[in-house]
Amino acid sequence: MRTKKNKVLKRLRAVALSAVLFCTPILGVMTVAPPIRAEAASINGLPINQKLQTINASSRYGNDVKYIVVHYTGAPGSAANNATYFANGYRGASAHYFVGYSGEVWQSVSDSLAAWSVGGNKYPGTKGGSVYGKCTNYNSINIEMCVRTSGSRSDTSKDWYFENATINSTVKLVQGLMKKYNVPLSRVVRHYDVVGKYCPNPFVLNDDPVTWNSFKSMVAGDKNLPADTGNSNNTPAKPSTPSSGGSVSASGINVRYQAYVNGQWLPWVTNYNNVSSDGYAGIPCKAITGLKAYTVGSQSAVGNLQYRVHLRGGQWLPWVTDASGKAPNDYAGIYGHVIDGIQVRLINKPGYHAEVRVQLTDRTGWLGWSSQYSKGADAYAGIYGIGIDRVQIRIVKN
Repeated sequence: MRTKKNKVLKRLRAVALSAVLFCTPILGVMTVAPPIRAEAASINGLPINQKLQTINASSRYGNDVKYIVVHYTGAPGSAANNATYFANGYRGASAHYFVGYSGEVWQSVSDSLAAWSVGGNKYPGTKGGSVYGKCTNYNSINIEMCVRTSGSRSDTSKDWYFENATINSTVKLVQGLMKKYNVPLSRVVRHYDVVGKYCPNPFVLNDDPVTWNSFKSMVAGDKNLPADTGNSNNTPAKPSTPSSGGSVSASGINVRYQAYVNGQWLPWVTNYNNVSSDGYAGIPCKAITGLKAYTVGSQSAVGNLQYRVHLRGGQWLPWVTDASGKAPNDYAGIYGHVIDGIQVRLINKPGYHAEVRVQLTDRTGWLGWSSQYSKGADAYAGIYGIGIDRVQIRIVKN
């Protein structure tokens, strides 16, 4: 019991620390990544130091690299220290490359894998997010620029700045990756352009001598870069995350689900949308105690969705198949008992699988997608002992 408890506490501390030290959203539980693939020792003349890991990464599900996303680390620290931090345990977030204060580059995630960098919902009220739902973890390479501050560490502070060496090496790294993966300049974007987050801060506020536009002009100085085709932003990744207002599944298979909270069933959610455009089933900070879900259509066309829940302090309950609430007790859970884990799987539909992700009652930020193919501790969405307050379910192509 002590060993299990210590592992849970260690996991919680790691997730909490990643929220403080890393600019990306907490992505949490994710599918088991394939083995590390050997990478090039240099890119565009830049030596690439490596501390590769797979615990904070996942498969690309067959997606090609279509975007290069630039971030800032959100806290002072060297590239080597950032790479070491993410190599030393589960963090619920990651990036492919870190560019340091002296221009040194450290690689943390293989290009062949998806880093957990741009997931999560679009920030409300933002002017960013122009490629939301198009650029995803699955079809992007993510670069973290190490940052310094002259004062405040607020997300919107104008005190954050980049060293010139950091900027220059990032330019060269981006140019090299563009040529390697045939990514045009229009698909070199900021984290801000994906979900509206103030990241990378100096290139969102644009209060420094080098702005985002001037950075991209520096990148464009290489005349051998891939040319734009005119529709470079219009093709989403295969397992793309629809916007919270969308109601059509990227896979073509729609799933409906609803949560039981505070003694009542909430409105049905279709993929990522309900009548209130909430984009999830649940209420922030209110634990879910029941769940219903099913795929929409005939079994031959959409298969059958199966799911089960784990009760806090208890055990996994039996699998439920396509529960739409038409029969008594047609749901997963026990009224009054908090759910802290969810598993999903799609049967009778070869070539497709189900995924689920959740948020927890004691923090903000989505944990990562858990697939029916996940193994071990990552084979469910949630963290034992902590109630789930929001859930999203989707069907994606293998």
